[in-house]
Amino acid sequence: MRHMLTSMFCWNFYCCIGCSNQSPPIPSPHTSNADPVPTAKTSEDVRSETESYLSKESRELFAWYDTLGFPDLNKRKYVRFSEGFIFHHHLSNSPRDTLSYSPHVFHGFLIETFDQEFELFTLGLRTKIASKTKPDSITKKNLQFEELNLQDEVTRLLKTRMEHRKENDPSRRFGKDMSEQLELFVLARGCYGNGLNQLAQELITQAASIPDAQTRKPMRMEGLKAVLTNEIPNLIMQQSLIDLGDPTVKRVELLRRFRFITAKFPESQHTERAKATANLLEKMVKEDEEHDLKVKKSLDEMATQERVAELIYQLRNLYGYRFMGLEPCDIFHEPHDMHPIDGEIRKSDSPAAQLVTIGDEALEQLIESVDNNRFTRSVEHRSVIRVGECCLRIIDKIQPTGRRFDIKGNPELAKHTMKAWYISDKPKRD
Repeated sequence: MRHMLTSMFCWNFYCCIGCSNQSPPIPSPHTSNADPVPTAKTSEDVRSETESYLSKESRELFAWYDTLGFPDLNKRKYVRFSEGFIFHHHLSNSPRDTLSYSPHVFHGFLIETFDQEFELFTLGLRTKIASKTKPDSITKKNLQFEELNLQDEVTRLLKTRMEHRKENDPSRRFGKDMSEQLELFVLARGCYGNGLNQLAQELITQAASIPDAQTRKPMRMEGLKAVLTNEIPNLIMQQSLIDLGDPTVKRVELLRRFRFITAKFPESQHTERAKATANLLEKMVKEDEEHDLKVKKSLDEMATQERVAELIYQLRNLYGYRFMGLEPCDIFHEPHDMHPIDGEIRKSDSPAAQLVTIGDEALEQLIESVDNNRFTRSVEHRSVIRVGECCLRIIDKIQPTGRRFDIKGNPELAKHTMKAWYISDKPKRD
């Protein structure tokens, strides 16, 4: 009996050892205490997880922004590029002050790549076409272009912003032509379009936490859209008024921008001015199209009256010279008339200078155009000079009497008085 019990014990012992080396049985799916079998996440699950980082208000804000017609930022590369230069005037004790320059750097998203050009959308809501091969006029170097890691750049920006907020550094926004809220928002939309929703929400939260300029209290999410609704037309208006004096920006593009303000932001403080500017640009665009259809003749082939009329028409494209933007605009010289090194003035062939050369024979037609309100490409004191103002300066250059006439009050009376003064009474005054 004892031997039988010992044998049974040994048999059970070895059976247990054998079972311990085997794989555990797979539980039946119908077993109540079985653990659930993990399944792969579907694309819908991933989307739901990603969307959960964004608040409902943020999604609604992005949806509203997407109705405005700006370039689509989904899956766009984040880039840094330079265009043109910022000049710095250094006062010194030397006979001549010194000038230096630094590249004008932009950050934005790469919209499209062509054979010789890039199309880029900046954080300042500007669409730029940049050449890959055309060198700038100063350094003769091609466009400086660099692709950035959006996640790293935004993470660094958020960290830097928090450090500067603690320091209360007033200089961190120096030189910016847009509010911090708008810049953070556009960057957030770019993150959202690239699947970085958590960073997008952090940027939106930061933008909403910026104190209101008047109340000094955080605007919160409910106030952020109001700020953007005010800031976007402000920025577009400011940029477009400056670009009226930029020969590289076509009038058709400027017309589109001013119409954008009136259509998308009818309650803006700029709506009336934008509407008036758009109406004038519409006339100018139509006139340009009609002018291009005319039979082309060189100025030398034209009779004097026809040549004067053509030169007055060309004043709308006059890009007058300004030194660093600090002096009055010289409509009788254009930037290419100045030597880039020594600053010496070359002989000018600008339409204003050619009209001065024609002299008294141009006076009557110039006087008829003193109330011409078409835009030129010349800027003075942050305002675009009109064709009529150019005509007044040309008249004064031909006959520098120093007399001024009230053009705005009664243009026809002013023209009659000017003709009597400059043409009919000229022999008596001589």
